[in-house]
Amino acid sequence: MIELLASANGSMRPGASESDIEEAEAQMGRRLPEDLRSFLRWSDGWEGTFGDTWLVLESAEQIVRISHSSFREAFPGFIAIGGNGGLEVYALDYRGGDRPTGIYAIDPNSLDEQDAWLIGPSVTASLWRLLVQPHGPWE
Repeated sequence: MIELLASANGSMRPGASESDIEEAEAQMGRRLPEDLRSFLRWSDGWEGTFGDTWLVLESAEQIVRISHSSFREAFPGFIAIGGNGGLEVYALDYRGGDRPTGIYAIDPNSLDEQDAWLIGPSVTASLWRLLVQPHGPWE
């Protein structure tokens, strides 16, 4: 994941400390997947051109803020981690338990399940997917 972002045209930030990440997880009551944790240690948030899309990956603090917002109320079981800078929010799916089962693109203006689609089974796989085929359901 880090290699994909390091070679893309985006803005890095100083990395989060392990204690910052653990504090964010404690506030959300969820452990983030290891690829996202590694990313946050490398850069606590990222934004820029990524393939054919604009990609925003939130900082640990912003992930907590979003997870306590109306997004979490509207989409229980999901934790927003970023988006495309427009209408789509990228979110971890924790509806199946303590570990996320995938990354979904969600239109937060709609409560229709048709407006949420699987991007990939992990953060890293989802980034690869956005580079190869930026729109449409996961196949």
